[in-house]
Amino acid sequence: EADGHHRILTEGGPRLFGQMVANDRVDELFLTVSPVLAGQKGDRSFGLVHGVDFGREPKQGRLVSVRRQGSHLFLRYRWEAAA
Repeated sequence: EADGHHRILTEGGPRLFGQMVANDRVDELFLTVSPVLAGQKGDRSFGLVHGVDFGREPKQGRLVSVRRQGSHLFLRYRWEAAA
């Protein structure tokens, strides 16, 4: 609210999400699990958050809801301590 916004919805990749997490701007996460496998050779790994070091205290969310549509899961998590 300090920036004049009460709610911001973002859809992006791990870099954008990492910036939002690093600035303590994430209070909810809507995560879709899809039954599609993808990958590539090499050492590159993929994750939800890029550019943030949580150290020994990772941010622990609370599962709020689960919905299923066919083979897809729609998960909603909440973090109470976010700004």
